[in-house]
Amino acid sequence: MANRYDGIDFPGDECRLLIAEGLPRATNLQEKFLISRMGAVDLLNVRITTRLVQAFGRCTRSDQDFSTVIVLGEELNKHLMMPERRAFLHPELHAELQFGIDQAKGASIDDYLENFEIFLAQGDDWREANADILSKRDKLIQEQPPGADELASAVADEIEYQEMIWTKNFVAAFDQARSILGKLKEPKLRGYRAFWHYLAGSAAWLAYQSGIPGFDVHAREQYLTALKTERSLAWLVPLSKLAGVTDESARVVEDKDTWSIIERLEALFDNLGTLTDYKYDKFEAEVRGKLDKNDANVFEEGHEKLGKLLGYDAGNRNDTGSPDPWWMANGTLCLIFEDHSDASPDSCLSVNKARQVCTHPNWVRESLPVEQGAKVVPVLVTPVIVADEAALPHLKNVLVWNLAEFRSWAHNAISVVREIRKQYPNSGDLVWRATAAEKLAEAHVTPRELLLMLQSRIGSDVLKKH
Repeated sequence: MANRYDGIDFPGDECRLLIAEGLPRATNLQEKFLISRMGAVDLLNVRITTRLVQAFGRCTRSDQDFSTVIVLGEELNKHLMMPERRAFLHPELHAELQFGIDQAKGASIDDYLENFEIFLAQGDDWREANADILSKRDKLIQEQPPGADELASAVADEIEYQEMIWTKNFVAAFDQARSILGKLKEPKLRGYRAFWHYLAGSAAWLAYQSGIPGFDVHAREQYLTALKTERSLAWLVPLSKLAGVTDESARVVEDKDTWSIIERLEALFDNLGTLTDYKYDKFEAEVRGKLDKNDANVFEEGHEKLGKLLGYDAGNRNDTGSPDPWWMANGTLCLIFEDHSDASPDSCLSVNKARQVCTHPNWVRESLPVEQGAKVVPVLVTPVIVADEAALPHLKNVLVWNLAEFRSWAHNAISVVREIRKQYPNSGDLVWRATAAEKLAEAHVTPRELLLMLQSRIGSDVLKKH
C-alpha cells in the first residue's frame, strides 16, 4: 500500500519477487516528532526491524515458500549495509542479507539475472548456496536494541497515561508519567526520557489550569528537566522559561541557533545522499570553485550555497537595491552580506558602497521572515583595506571581513562539515548532534561563535582612512 509497510500476502507461486523501497522510518507525524524534535531515534529501532521483517515476508508465508527480495533506495540500502543494524534481525534473515551483500559486490545485471534464475530453479546450485546461508545463520545471535526491555516494561503505564489524559484525570496522568520515567534508564533513551518529562509537565500544567493548586510548580520542574535532559531540543526553551531563566536555560537559548543549523545539515545530507559521495562531492566542489572566483555574480552564488552547506537558511535576490546573500538561523539572527569580491585590493571603498551596506538591515526587516527583535548584522566581504573618509561614519555598525580571510575560513568550514558527515548515521541521533555542534563551534561556524570571531572587525575601525 502506498506510504505504508502494510500490504497483501502472496503465498506460493502467486509471487516469487518482492521489491522493497525506502526505510519504514517516521511513517507518521508522531514518529517524525520523536525523531526530529525529541532525538529519540533509537526508540524506533524495534518498530523499524518489525516492519522490515513484515515487508520481506509478504511472499514467504510458510517454511516451504521462497521469494527473491530486491532492495531499492539509498536509505534502506544504507540501513541494511550496517552490521550493527542487521544484528537486530533474526539470524536466518541476517544471514540471507549478508549472502545478498556478498553476491552483489562487483555484480553486473547479467549476474543478478543468472542468480535469480538459479534461485527460481531451486536445484543443486541453489542448495549449495543455501547451505552457505545456513552456516552463516548458525554463527549469528539476534541482539536486542538498547532499552528494548525497558520500553516493553513501560507499555502498560503509557496506555494508562493516555486513558487518564482522555478522561481528564490530569493528576493521575502526571503520576503515571513519573512512573514511566522511573523505568527508562538506558542512556540511549534520553531523548524519549525528555519526551516523557515534557508529557509529565503537560499533564501537570493541565491539572493546574483545571484548578488544582501547586501543579504549576510541577509543570515548570518537568519542562526544565526535559530541557536539561537533552539540551539540543531548542523548541523546549519557551516552556522552560516558565521555570525562570536559569544559567542552564540561558545557555540553551544561546545554542538554539546551533541546533537549527544542525537540523538543516541533516536535511542536506539526506537530500544529497550518504550511501555514496557523488552528489555531495559535486555540490562541495561547486561551492569551493565559485568562492575562489572574483567575478561578482559567480562569487555571490558560491557564497549563498556556502551558507546552505554550513546549515544556514541562505538565500539571495537580484532585485534592484537588494543586498547580496543572507544567512539566517532560526529567525532570530540574520547575517546580511555585501560581496565586494571584484574590487581591487589597492582600491578605496567608496561612500556609496559604505552607505549601501549599512542600510541592508532595513531591507532584511522589510523583506525576510525574521522575528521582530531579531539581530541583523551587515557584513562587508572585501579585499580593500582603505576607505574614503566620508565612508567611515557609515561603517560603525558594519563588520568587514577581508576576502582572503573569508576564503580561508570558508574552505576550513567546508572541510569540517565533510568530516562530521562521515560520522552521520541518520537524522535525530543525539550523540552525533552533540559532536557536530562541538566541531562546528570550534571552526567558528555556529552563529554564536561566528559572531564572536567577527565582532571586533568593525568597519570604521579596521579600514584605514584614505
